Amino acid sequence: MATRKEILAIVIKEVENNIDIENISFTESLIDQGVDSLDFNSIILAVEEMYSIEITDDIIENLDSIDSIVDFVNKQ
Repeated sequence: MATRKEILAIVIKEVENNIDIENISFTESLIDQGVDSLDFNSIILAVEEMYSIEITDDIIENLDSIDSIVDFVNKQ
């Protein structure tokens, strides 16, 4: 079971200081908050590895926020 705290820890680890971690929104798109596409892909790969799941390309576009990632992982 994934939590906001776990996914936030992945975001913090994978993002190269591009966003304001102190004011990050769990519901707003990570891209809209300053995460670039390379960092976003790193986040998705880290989530796949941590939870031993596969996230296909057609699903990735729906996983734009921390909450959407948490919800997806918890439904797997």
